[in-house]
Amino acid sequence: MSSYDVQELFSHLEKDLWNAEKEALSLGLSYPNTEHRRYSIALMRDQFLSKLTPRATESLDRIAFDVFINMNERCKEWRPSISLLNDSQSQLVGTFLKYLNDFFLKDVGPDCDWSWGNISLHAKSGPGVSNGGRGTSFYEKHYSGPLSASSPFLLDLYQADIRMWAEESIAESIRQDNYGSPILVGGSKLSFVPKTVKTSRMIAIEPTLNIFYQLGIGGILEKRLKRVFGIDLSTQPDVNRCLARLGSLIDSTFGDGFATIDLTSASDSISLGLCGYAIPSDVMDFLLSVRCPKASCRFSEESIQLNMVSTMGNGYTFPLQTAIFAAVAAACVAMDDDILEMPKAWSEFNVGGLYSVFGDDIVIKSRASERALWLLQFLGFYPNNKKCFLSGPFKESCGFDFYRGFNVRPFFLKKADTLQDLFVCYNGLVEWAARNLVPIHGTLTYLSSWINSLGGCFYIPLGESPDCGIRVPAVLLSGFKKDPHVQSTVYSHFFPIPERIRFRDGGKPFGGVLKSNPIGLFVAMLRGELRNGSISIRSKKLQYGIKSSICPNWDYRAYTLQDWFDDYSCELASLPRRTALIISDHLPLLRGRGRLKQRRFRRV
Repeated sequence: MSSYDVQELFSHLEKDLWNAEKEALSLGLSYPNTEHRRYSIALMRDQFLSKLTPRATESLDRIAFDVFINMNERCKEWRPSISLLNDSQSQLVGTFLKYLNDFFLKDVGPDCDWSWGNISLHAKSGPGVSNGGRGTSFYEKHYSGPLSASSPFLLDLYQADIRMWAEESIAESIRQDNYGSPILVGGSKLSFVPKTVKTSRMIAIEPTLNIFYQLGIGGILEKRLKRVFGIDLSTQPDVNRCLARLGSLIDSTFGDGFATIDLTSASDSISLGLCGYAIPSDVMDFLLSVRCPKASCRFSEESIQLNMVSTMGNGYTFPLQTAIFAAVAAACVAMDDDILEMPKAWSEFNVGGLYSVFGDDIVIKSRASERALWLLQFLGFYPNNKKCFLSGPFKESCGFDFYRGFNVRPFFLKKADTLQDLFVCYNGLVEWAARNLVPIHGTLTYLSSWINSLGGCFYIPLGESPDCGIRVPAVLLSGFKKDPHVQSTVYSHFFPIPERIRFRDGGKPFGGVLKSNPIGLFVAMLRGELRNGSISIRSKKLQYGIKSSICPNWDYRAYTLQDWFDDYSCELASLPRRTALIISDHLPLLRGRGRLKQRRFRRV
């Protein structure tokens, strides 16, 4: 058994942080950014191990299940208490209802109107497993395994859809010959994945056809979010982070910036009563037709009747809650500033917007934040008081923490089971230390010894993936020279090998695991799933190999939003220098598994 463990690593980190904190206190205001540096050190000490989950998670799963049951009962009890509202509150609720109604029904276009034909065009298979199905790929779920749904309506809808396309119709016939007719299941199945040391994250595994059409509705909702509110889910996290940083700067100086709001179990708090009260009945029919009314779990002998419209795992939960919270934010800022038209969120096309929403991460003008909290609680949602920052110099949104404009997000150790996990830990700690100029020599020395005990490492460029080796600046690599012909260097590194379904000639699966469906394989190819004669699938544990790659610029790293947030954002060249400063003393302790190679090509 290895003599290295996480607690010993944390004890070394605590010593380094304590020494750095004493240094910051002694330097006081004479050292630049000392205040945010102390804040960042405190967060790292408190949260470094907060997401390291134990291997046995039964007790954490039970906690998550109890929370889910509690939220489900609260959804059952929700009623709109309209008679208790005063005039301003009634006006705020009415504005919210109008904005949400406009979201679903205003500006209907051919690409985002409400019809089963349009939902079918947006329908797709999710990346996870399904209840009653097999595998994680589209080919396995739809053409080489049993097909499942929670209602006969979805089975009929799917059969009507595939009859419009000859290839899909033939592929379904072959699937039925191999696996039988589609089956009906009682509902979704509750499962759990690691989240923090205190609780697990609960997700619902939906039947194959349910998630297929739920994602179709989700696609329409995403288009409507962009059209009505100006919210693009593909880029909105960056907008939230920018506004959170802006709020931490303005609130630190003027006291009226942006507030960040986070909710507890937001996806499990969208009650059927709220949806029936706030969502148009025509749209509600679509939502109810594809949801699972019941869920099963190993902690309950009987099926659980769901009082929420959807759970985490449902294909339209995330865009639906984004739309509800966007309507809340828009109504609150409109009431505060007496805006007649629906205000749109902050975006590249609407610089100066007064709010931004991504899921349950809400950023809103500080002067409207109290009103937003009241409306959210009226609608049956529960703000997380530990993660709501209405005023003050600290703000948090979409995985970034800001204190007076500085990124003070700590590194979270999530796993320490494999050599690649240690690479991620090493690179993450070095990046945090370089960002805050905090020496952690003892921690990195211990981690280097741990890495050496498992076989050593490869030195990789700063832009390489953090699980492939140890990122080392070029200035610390002795004898580093570029080839005069191609100006590139060949380096060895680990790389993840995804699990695949490989097919031989004639479309037969490798190893005979799946029953052959050549037409279904053709449809999967048209969807972009089949590449190089194989389909990549999810696996619980990644396998790694070793290969060589070419790097034309060793210290180059793609410019990211975090670079703009950090205090060295105006000069990216300082990142290699800071990294070298952190790791130079103990780098010789790391045992490299391969030297850098210069790649030479014969001139033609």
